[in-house]
Amino acid sequence: MKGKTVNFFVLNTGAKIPAIGLGTWQSGGDLCVDAVKTTLSVGYRHTDCAHLYDNAIEVGEALVEAFKGSLKRKDVFLTSKLYCTMNSLNKIENYVKVSLKNLGISVACVICYK
Repeated sequence: MKGKTVNFFVLNTGAKIPAIGLGTWQSGGDLCVDAVKTTLSVGYRHTDCAHLYDNAIEVGEALVEAFKGSLKRKDVFLTSKLYCTMNSLNKIENYVKVSLKNLGISVACVICYK
């Protein structure tokens, strides 16, 4: 992927999501950290995660390290999911705050689907 044009899908909001990304489901510990760091280093710009995967701290560790280099937060598309019990604004707000903290990032662009 490095040095090649990245293909995107254009969302209904106009945001562009990279067509290829790393899914982190069932990944944890050092293996998760290494996978995220490696994919970012070779050109991936989309990482998919979720609170239920129980690996946001590991994903965050890799992101923080990647952002110490030339990679910027705005260059990486992070996706996450809400569990079906997240059905109130208060729960959603709290979930986003916890996710951002665990991922070690301070800025989110929330895109909702209906």
